[in-house]
Amino acid sequence: MVANDIPGRRMDVLVEAFRRWRSDGQTLVVCGKGCGKFSGEGVVGREGVRWDGLFALYDEADVYVHNGMEQYSTAVQIAAMRGMPIVCSREVGIVADFQRPDEAMVLVDDWQSVDSWVAAFT
Repeated sequence: MVANDIPGRRMDVLVEAFRRWRSDGQTLVVCGKGCGKFSGEGVVGREGVRWDGLFALYDEADVYVHNGMEQYSTAVQIAAMRGMPIVCSREVGIVADFQRPDEAMVLVDDWQSVDSWVAAFT
């Protein structure tokens, strides 16, 4: 996930859900200001990544994950343009721009629910 850990984003929910769901060897990378505190137990928090370094992160990823409820997400748009599978909160505004979003990605109805994220990862 490429996003700053701001109070309304609930990155903690996403990280907890991933840790509950994960199998050995799987890693969640959260990239943005304030994400370093999540490092450990299968999660890598990266801070200070410049925009020109993001494509390398996308290239390393198998799936792009995005939570929150912002009006739009350039990070999700980049993942879609790169043809990546996407797991995304239904509340992110870009979802409305996809044709048949329920077929195009895995959508999470309650982005503030650990159980909803665990179900999406499953």
